[in-house]
Amino acid sequence: MLRSAVMMMCNAAFWWMTSIGGAQETGLLLSFSFDEGREAKELTDGSRIRDLSGRGHDGVIRGEPAWISGKFGFGIRLTEGDYIEIAASPDFDDMTALSVDGWFWPEDVQTDLQILASKWDHPDARSFILYGKPDGIVEWGVGWTKQDYLILRDVCPFAADQWQHIAATWEGASGALRLYRGGKLVQEAKTPSQIQLVNSSVPLLIGAQNADPGAMHAFAGAIGRVRLWKRALSAEEIQTTFDREKDLFSGPLSVRQAVRPEAAAPVHVGSDKHLFLDDHLIDSANGAALTTNRPELTGEISLVAEKPWEMGTVHPFGDSVLQEDDGSCRMYYPSYDKKGRLWFCMATSRDGIRWERPELDIVPYEGIPKTNILYPDASCPKMAYFFGTCVFKDTRPGCPPDQRYKMINGDAETWVFGSPDGLRFRPLFDRPSFRPSDTNNILFFDDRIGQYVAYMRVYSPWRKVVRCVTSDLANFGRQRVVFGYDQEDLAKVDKSRFVRMDFYNSSAIRYPYAADAYLMFPSAYYHFPDPPVGKFANDGITDIQLAASRDGIRWTRISREPWIPLQEGQNGLYMASGMIRRGDRLFLYYGVYHPTHGAGIDPRDYITRAVLRLDGFVSLDAPSQATVTTVPLVFSGSHLELNVVAEKARVALLDENRQAIEGYGLDDCDPITGDHIAKTVTWHGGGDLSRLRGRNVRLQFEISKGKLFAFQFAREVAVQE
Repeated sequence: MLRSAVMMMCNAAFWWMTSIGGAQETGLLLSFSFDEGREAKELTDGSRIRDLSGRGHDGVIRGEPAWISGKFGFGIRLTEGDYIEIAASPDFDDMTALSVDGWFWPEDVQTDLQILASKWDHPDARSFILYGKPDGIVEWGVGWTKQDYLILRDVCPFAADQWQHIAATWEGASGALRLYRGGKLVQEAKTPSQIQLVNSSVPLLIGAQNADPGAMHAFAGAIGRVRLWKRALSAEEIQTTFDREKDLFSGPLSVRQAVRPEAAAPVHVGSDKHLFLDDHLIDSANGAALTTNRPELTGEISLVAEKPWEMGTVHPFGDSVLQEDDGSCRMYYPSYDKKGRLWFCMATSRDGIRWERPELDIVPYEGIPKTNILYPDASCPKMAYFFGTCVFKDTRPGCPPDQRYKMINGDAETWVFGSPDGLRFRPLFDRPSFRPSDTNNILFFDDRIGQYVAYMRVYSPWRKVVRCVTSDLANFGRQRVVFGYDQEDLAKVDKSRFVRMDFYNSSAIRYPYAADAYLMFPSAYYHFPDPPVGKFANDGITDIQLAASRDGIRWTRISREPWIPLQEGQNGLYMASGMIRRGDRLFLYYGVYHPTHGAGIDPRDYITRAVLRLDGFVSLDAPSQATVTTVPLVFSGSHLELNVVAEKARVALLDENRQAIEGYGLDDCDPITGDHIAKTVTWHGGGDLSRLRGRNVRLQFEISKGKLFAFQFAREVAVQE
C-alpha cells in the first residue's frame, strides 16, 4: 500500500514535469510543485520551496503555512499573512509576454482581495497581478507604465472550497490579455501592441501583494501548483495542461501533519508561571471550560479636562501607563485645547488611583510657564504629530541610559524617540522607522525572543493588526498580519445598525507576570453607513475585546463578546497600553468617548480605571465537578502553586502512563478551599517536589465549583494567605 502510494506521487510528479514545458527553452521561469512535502518537515518562516524550472528562483516562506496532500502529491495551505517570496531577478524584467497558471483552492467566503501571484508595487511599478475578489471572481491585470495598466474584471468565477485551474496570459506583440478557468477562455481584452511590462524591483509574491514593508491581501486557501512563463501559452497548451492534471485535483485536500521530533516531547514549564489562556497545556477537560473574565469597572474618573490646554478634551485614545521601580506610576496622554491644538502630557500617581499633573519646566502654555505638557517642543521639530503614541521602558540588556524610555508616535510616519527620564524625548534617527500607521501604535522589547516587537495598523481592506519584529529600531522591517476580523465577527454584526466591523487598534502587551503570555485589547469598531444614509463619514462605535497569545503571533479569543462593554452615554472605548500592579490586583486604564467616532471630541471624555484579579483574564471554570489533565510537563521548581478559587480543589501528579505517582494522587492531596493567588499544593502536609524535577509528569486537577487561573512550579514557597 505504501509503495503504491509513493508510486502514485512519483507518477504525479513525472506528469507534472512532462506537461507543457518542463524545459528551459519553453520559456518556463518558475515552477513550484511543492514536492518538499514528502519530507514532512515543518514549514516555518524562511523555509525554502524549490523552483523546478532550472532558473534557480527558489521561494522563501513568509509565515507558517501547512502542507497539504492529495492525489496530486503535495501542496501548501496558506492562512492570512502567509505567502511565498521570490527575489527580484533580471528574468522578470523586460517582459514582452507572460503566462501564469496554477491550481488553487480558496477557503470559504473571503472578506478581502486574495492575491494568487503578483509583481505589483502600487502605484510605482505595476507589472502583473492575478487575484480573487471577495465576491468570488478572479481578475488578471498587467501594467506597462507607472500610469497605464489593464485589468480583466468581474467575469471569471472563483468558487470556494474546491480545486480550480486558473491560467492568465498576455502577449505584448498583439496586446492580447486572456484569462482561463478550467482550460476554457473566460475573458479577453487588448492592451496596446508592441509594448513590454513595466519593470519592478519588488519581489515576486505567490499568495500576496507587495506592501512596504512586507505584504498585504494574502490568499487564504491551498495552492497545488504554480508556474510562470516568459511567453503567452496557447489555448491548446492550457487545455492540455488542464486535461492532464484535472483528475489529480479532483478530490478533497487534507492537511498533512509535519513530523516534529519534539511533538511527543513534554512542555518544559521550568519554574515560571503559566496561565490558562487557551487549551495549549490541556490534554483533556471533563466538566470544565475556558471562560473569559471581565474586569471590575470602577466608573471613577482618572483624568478629565481640567487645565486650559485640555479644554477641548483629555483625549481617551493613545494613552500609555508605566509603573516605575519605586512603585510610582505615570500616564502619558494627548489633549486638545479649545483652539483645536494637540498637546502631549503626563500625569503621575503614587497609588494608580489618584492622579496629579506635575508642574514641569518643559513646555509653557499661553503665559503659564510650568505645565505637564511634554510636546510640542520647539527643540524637537520631528515630533510634529504625536496622536496615538506609545511610551515604554526599554528592558533590553545594554540599552543606553539616555534611551531608557522610548516612544513611537502614531498617524504620521512612525518615528522612534528616546529619553533618559521619560520627559524629554528626542528622535533616535534622522528618518522614520516605519510607514504611516494611523492608530495607537505599540512597541516594546520582548525579552522572550530578544527583539523589539511592534503592532501597527494595515488596511486589508479594512483595519487589521500587523506585527513587526526587529533588532534595529531604525527599520521595523517586514510586517505580518496577525489579527483581524473574520467571518464569525462579520456574521455577528447587527446589519440593522452597522454596515461592517473591523479592529481599530491592538493595545497589545507582553504580560509581565507569566512566561509565555501576550494580551491584546482591541477596540472592535462597528461602522455606521456613510452619508447620505449616515450622519457622518467614518462613523461608528467601539468597545473593547480580549485576545490572548503564547507567542504574540497566533491569537485566540475565547469570547467574541465585549470584554469591556459600552455603558449608557458612551460611544467609544480604547484601552491604554500597559498596566499597573497593586498587590494581587491589576489596574487597567481605558478612554471613554461620548461622541461617536465621526462626530469629533467632547470635553466630557475621560480616562477611567478597571480592576482585575492577577492572572485573571481567562480561567478554567468548573460549574460543578470537573477533572482537567494537562499535557506532559517537565518542571524545574520545587513546589506547585495555584491561582485558584474553588469550593474544593485537589491535584494529582501522573506519570508517563497516566497513573498517579505514589504519594501524589488525588486522595493524597490536601484539599484546597477558598480564594488563593499563589496557594502551595501539599500532599499529606508536604509540598516538596524536588525529587520529580526533570521527569515527565502530568497535572490532574479535580475542581468543585471553582476557577483555575494559573499554575507555577515555584523555586521558593510563597507566603500563604
